[in-house]
Amino acid sequence: GGSSTAYAIQLAKEYDFGLGFRFGYTYTDAEDLTEYTSSQAVSAWRGIIGTDRNNPTLATSSNEIQHKFTLNLNYQRDFFEDLTSRFNVFGYIQSGQPFSYGYDVSGGNPIFGRANGGSPRDGADLLYIPLAGGDPRVEFETPQDEADFNAFVAAQGLEKYRGGFAPRNSARSPWTQRWDFRFTQDLPGIPGADRWVGDNRFQFVLDIENFPNLLNEDWGTQFGRGGSNGREPAVDVELRELAGGEILSDNEPGEFCKAATDCRYVYSGVVNPEDIQNRSLNNSVYRIRVGLRYEF
Repeated sequence: GGSSTAYAIQLAKEYDFGLGFRFGYTYTDAEDLTEYTSSQAVSAWRGIIGTDRNNPTLATSSNEIQHKFTLNLNYQRDFFEDLTSRFNVFGYIQSGQPFSYGYDVSGGNPIFGRANGGSPRDGADLLYIPLAGGDPRVEFETPQDEADFNAFVAAQGLEKYRGGFAPRNSARSPWTQRWDFRFTQDLPGIPGADRWVGDNRFQFVLDIENFPNLLNEDWGTQFGRGGSNGREPAVDVELRELAGGEILSDNEPGEFCKAATDCRYVYSGVVNPEDIQNRSLNNSVYRIRVGLRYEF
């Protein structure tokens, strides 16, 4: 049932005085039923994001990059005889990756069940957005939890899903960009070695990955998908038996919650919207690589 459509355009030009550029743009629209989250069947099934894992529905693909711009600038010149100096800046700007809002069940209370006795997956069950002004399905642990949740819904643009579920991959991380720099300098080869290996030379290579971060520690931040495999826990959830007012453990719901009016979901511990930045810390720092290459 999945499908994808992509459009791409590319422009390139090399000038006689050594300057050149290559620009590209890609638009992608992709949908799928499930995503590959594991190499094992049980954990891959357990990781399906939705409301019914046995009947997944089409949604925006987790791998969709809707808009992507790429640019490569290069300049080369022989400053020293025939020893060429080359400067390259290349990078991209792209729209954020899709992710889904769900529940935080990391405390050991897999409120929606678990497969094969395995541990639950945080946020694999889509987040239900309660009706404004009171919902018979949901209550909040404290008035502050309710205020925090309403603020979260407003900040993330989820008001339109009141009384239903926020669809899979309906949220996106911020736009992100990455810029790298490379400098290469040709150097003379080994004197007399041309008799054995022909034309030869050394080449000095300097690579600076994510060089804006080298210029300013606040630049070059990379953003990826939210949470674990695109599952962002938005709120803690538990079940409460209405008759006794007790919070039920993961082994009890089937015994006590036989009718829709027997139990109610309890929301608490709402995530701070400012914490949902999806920063990729390992990719947000600069790296410098220096090398010497021998060509013959």
